[in-house]
Amino acid sequence: MSSDVGSERTEQRIQEFIRAHKYKIQAGPGVELLSALLSWIPGRFCELETKIKEKDTLISNLTTDFNHAADRKEYWKRQCDQIEGKLAFVTRERDRWKVGCDTVNVTLANTQSQLKQKELDNQQLIQLNNHSQLQIEQLLQQNALIEAERQRDLQQFQATLDREIIRVNREKEDAIAERNRHINELKEEHAAQLANQYGNLQGIIKDQNLRIASFSIGNYVAISDQTFHINLEALSQKISNLASHVPRPDEQMFDRSLDPTNYLIRNAQQGSRIWPRFVRNVCWRVIMRGFFQYPLGFGALGAQGEGYNPLSYLYGMLAPEPKNLILPNDKKANEARGFLIERMLGRIKNPATEDAEDKRLSARFQENIDFVVADMHNMLQHCCNGSLPVEALAQQISSVVRGFGILALEMGSQRAHIQLETCSYGDRITPGELFKDESESTGGSDVQVDLMTQPCMVRIGDGREDLMSQVVISKGNVITLKHG
Repeated sequence: MSSDVGSERTEQRIQEFIRAHKYKIQAGPGVELLSALLSWIPGRFCELETKIKEKDTLISNLTTDFNHAADRKEYWKRQCDQIEGKLAFVTRERDRWKVGCDTVNVTLANTQSQLKQKELDNQQLIQLNNHSQLQIEQLLQQNALIEAERQRDLQQFQATLDREIIRVNREKEDAIAERNRHINELKEEHAAQLANQYGNLQGIIKDQNLRIASFSIGNYVAISDQTFHINLEALSQKISNLASHVPRPDEQMFDRSLDPTNYLIRNAQQGSRIWPRFVRNVCWRVIMRGFFQYPLGFGALGAQGEGYNPLSYLYGMLAPEPKNLILPNDKKANEARGFLIERMLGRIKNPATEDAEDKRLSARFQENIDFVVADMHNMLQHCCNGSLPVEALAQQISSVVRGFGILALEMGSQRAHIQLETCSYGDRITPGELFKDESESTGGSDVQVDLMTQPCMVRIGDGREDLMSQVVISKGNVITLKHG
């Protein structure tokens, strides 16, 4: 009974379970029902296991999707942060541009205001231009009237000028006729004077020929080569002494035009020796152009002015080709030249007190002395930039200059040709022939001149039978170029 009751309860519970799960299981009483239930359970368990696996797979997929969703959430969070940063930047830029736009609007407003003012000014300019055009038209009309009046005045002036030209031409023709008449009178008078002067000159020439003849017979006394050598060396020593008293200026204050070959710069390493040599060269340049610009005593009274004119005339008379100023070297010409220059030398050294000609000749010689002294003074002052002790050297300069003036006349008074030979920068010489190398260079037999510090004196022939041989009376001095 109890088992039946238990079976019924079990069957009831199964039925309830079946109804609860709504599975259609064929109902059967008792054991058949249980058997059917037991045979259904394994299949159901398989179905449940399959569904559980499906659930696990679904849960795994959901977990994966959740993780992906979390990553996407993090990614989009970062994107949102970036967007917020960009949004803040854009906001700031928008505010900055807004401020800029406000400034531009203000500037635009000011520009529009200025533009309106310019338009007003332009209108005023247009009005002013119209007014100016009106004034220009009025001025053009006035100018036309003035031009017409000027043309009338010009025509009147041209007519007056034509009449004046006719009058002047008539006066010119009359003046030409008068001048021609006066010229003819002067020609006749001059011809008479020339005839008279020609007679006088013939007498003078005859007298001079007699005096030259007497001079050539026995009055001529030649100055020895030794005397010329001593005189030149003494004057050269005076130039050296003078150069030693000329102070050297600062390098920056020196006038480079005085040293065109840059001797002082190129030889600066030689120290204090180069300055006196340079000053000696400057002194010799002054002496040569003051007394020896023309040879054989004809430069003693200078190269221009009243002293030069009579000697130039005499030079031209003795030269066969005056334009070339080349004196003939023959016995007669040498005797005549020596006689005339010797007479000049005697009158200058021992002038007669009452002789007007001696006074005039001495005055012209002294004028050239004064000119050369001034030239020497100016050149030396220029060299030392104005620091020359003038009072201390005045007598010394005057003595040197006068000595060379007398020497020039003494050289010209000789029948032989006594000359000073010079050289200049770049000339090639053989040391020991005409010039000594003062720098004691070992440049060989053919060297180039850098600076001349003393000219050479030579004698050519004896002025009579020997007209060609050359004798060195006193050798000159040079500084040679250093190569390498």
